[in-house]
Amino acid sequence: MAAAPGARFPQGTARMEPGPAPHGLPDWGVQRCEECHAEQVTQWRASGHATARTDDVFQVAITEDRPAWCVQCHAPFARDLERGALPPDSPAEERGVTCAGCHAPLGKAKGSGDAKGSGDAKGAQAMPCAGCHQFGFPVLDSGGHRQRLSATQSQQDTVGEWTRWREQSGDTRHCTACHMPRGDHGLGGTRRTDSLKAALGVEQVRGALLPSLRDVGHAFPTGGRPA
Repeated sequence: MAAAPGARFPQGTARMEPGPAPHGLPDWGVQRCEECHAEQVTQWRASGHATARTDDVFQVAITEDRPAWCVQCHAPFARDLERGALPPDSPAEERGVTCAGCHAPLGKAKGSGDAKGSGDAKGAQAMPCAGCHQFGFPVLDSGGHRQRLSATQSQQDTVGEWTRWREQSGDTRHCTACHMPRGDHGLGGTRRTDSLKAALGVEQVRGALLPSLRDVGHAFPTGGRPA
């Protein structure tokens, strides 16, 4: 088992160190946060962030042919970087993105006002979303080791899509306005049927179903982009 203290995010050349936990807490553990933020932690437990590493699709991908650095985003505080399924009693930090993954980069253990759905994009660059939702394909050396990430070919381009949409539309909303309405930590996204119905239109043309987007700030599907 490889030891990997600290959190790691793909665009950085050094590990992200979260620093001391807030309010005198001994650590950034989910259980510590839950003592005061039980509602938010309950919402998070049902989110894609909580199961980012144990998700079936990711497990197949990383077991078959994906490099271990994928865990950098799917479980940024994990110490066990081995491929394959995790033991059933693995702590939350091994299984997904925990509280510190988003709140520590903000420099304080509290959400921004925007997380409550104000929709104001002021200060959006301070949000940690881009750490895992915007980065380039790895550039490897002759031995197949990652040296850096491409600045021109995006492996994940969701934040880039949003930036271009914002420039074209003049809309000032950012990620949390849609993905965390009223501060909801469930991060429903495609799991919310009502959100999908509001965002997607489907038209039948000559026997084919053509999807269209309504007021969505990124592509659908979003994320990956061809090299």
